[in-house]
Amino acid sequence: MVAARGKRFVVGITSAEKGRMITAVYCCSADRVFVPPMLIYPRVRVKPELMDKAPVGAIAAGSKNGCITVELFEKWFDHFLNAVHLEARSEKVLLILDGHSSHTRNINVVDKAER
Repeated sequence: MVAARGKRFVVGITSAEKGRMITAVYCCSADRVFVPPMLIYPRVRVKPELMDKAPVGAIAAGSKNGCITVELFEKWFDHFLNAVHLEARSEKVLLILDGHSSHTRNINVVDKAER
């Protein structure tokens, strides 16, 4: 669930995994433009019906424990690049990330970001 402090919930997604946690990778700009999220389920194969009530444009992935990996972050980064349409922008885009190893030790993402 995502909400502004003191406000009613803005986005709520319930996992179809019956109490198991999922990871949601969200990104938004300072002017409140959102990139559709990536939902990471604790499973190897993700069934399409898990995305039935997901936000429009969201993508799904799976990992053994439901956490992000280097490979999944690269998939999300490609999703981010498609969503922000860099080729149509005259200005650069700044993406601020936390220090998770899937972000900081991912040479493929660094190469894509430099282009």
